Amino acid sequence: MSRIKRLHFLGMDTFSRGIMQGVHHYCLSHGNWEYHLDNSSPEAVDRATLAIRHWRGHGIGILASVSSGPIERLMRTPGVSGVNFSGAYRSDFPTVTIDNAAVGRMAAQHFLDNGFRNFAFCATTIELYAQERERAFTGRIAEAGFPCHVFTDQFVGQAEALVVNRRRMDRWLKSLKKPVAMLCIYDQRGHGVALACRRLGLRVPTDVALVSVGNDESLCLMSSPPLSSIDLDLQRIGYEAARLVDRLIEGGEAPAERLLIPPRRVVVRQSSDIMMIDDPEISAAIRFIRQHAHQPIGVKDLLREVPISRKTMERGFKKYIGRMPKAEIMRLRIETAQRLLDETDLSIEAVAQKSGFPDQKLFSVSFRRKTRMTPTEYRRKCRLVKNFRRTQPIEPIA
Repeated sequence: MSRIKRLHFLGMDTFSRGIMQGVHHYCLSHGNWEYHLDNSSPEAVDRATLAIRHWRGHGIGILASVSSGPIERLMRTPGVSGVNFSGAYRSDFPTVTIDNAAVGRMAAQHFLDNGFRNFAFCATTIELYAQERERAFTGRIAEAGFPCHVFTDQFVGQAEALVVNRRRMDRWLKSLKKPVAMLCIYDQRGHGVALACRRLGLRVPTDVALVSVGNDESLCLMSSPPLSSIDLDLQRIGYEAARLVDRLIEGGEAPAERLLIPPRRVVVRQSSDIMMIDDPEISAAIRFIRQHAHQPIGVKDLLREVPISRKTMERGFKKYIGRMPKAEIMRLRIETAQRLLDETDLSIEAVAQKSGFPDQKLFSVSFRRKTRMTPTEYRRKCRLVKNFRRTQPIEPIA
């Protein structure tokens, strides 16, 4: 039997549990592990400290969100290999966390593709992840030529903060030019904004279109209307964090930079499923593409559906979404293919067919041109296997 390694995972919230699934998958397929789950309280740190003191196995690893002095001191224990998975603060520990800049850009592109011209971000806080998401979101909006209004939380005391922020946010929501597309920092804030809109008589998504971050399905579906959210690849974070802990236990060097894991996609629900394009013909053309891009359609089919000249259609597409009709069809086909490669076991040929490509060869060429990877390389690089009975381990990020 191989030597046993001990892994302590400190974190029991929804975010941490998603990461734990990836940790579990890594441990199943790489060596002999004994791992322990606990929350991140001072008492949990005390329990881990005592266990570490009496451990006589091969190595000890800790995965935690480094957000307090006790956890930081625990991870500095001699003989312990620690990895941080939080993006809240700068840390000198090896870190695997969310690519928050990619989160901001993804949300901005979703709104731009739906023709919005007014934008907002709620809310900037002192945490690093919030600032990174805000900078990327407002930066992409600025590249497109639009301003973005940002709400900043202000904490004036533990008891008063909630009431003060609610009143300030209500005034801010009423002041925004409508319709407005808003990225909320996480799902709980998105749920709160949706409730505020209802209280203020603002319609979601007609007046305020909302996208949040985290894709906590219980919370997103509980919102009214259901909340669009960015699906974070938490399992990939856990897998890569566990792999890094393993490497450190075996004497490997810590990476100089944070390993940032990009989000998977925007899960579109009713809160942002709307187009704000005031040209009815262009709006109809875009809607037709989004409904039928997975079928073998072309620009000629589009012109039959919306009887305007090709020049007028191309001018309208360029004005409202910054792309020609053919490019929009291709974008959606590649997006569909990426999702199918990531989430299903369909063959490459079947993925090509279900994405709207007439043959596998054209699909492979087009996919590589857009992503700089073959479909097979993409599947190996970014998909986590969700069925733990698989015999083939996923390929780690190089």
